[in-house]
Amino acid sequence: MRLKELRTERGISLRTLSKICGISSSYLSELEKGKYEATESKIIRLALALGVSTDELLGFNEIVKNIRSNLK
Repeated sequence: MRLKELRTERGISLRTLSKICGISSSYLSELEKGKYEATESKIIRLALALGVSTDELLGFNEIVKNIRSNLK
């Protein structure tokens, strides 16, 4: 998950993101460290709060891009 990368690119603190999406900042911190796996509903809330697709949040866009470049 690209949570920390996307959050910092946008200059959003954990506390602010927590308030926007209704997920505790401690839980978000653990998600960023890879200690937890987010539920589908949390992934959707985070993507909406960050203004990205769920695919982008989960890093699927990069995976598809790499696969396409390897197929050429």
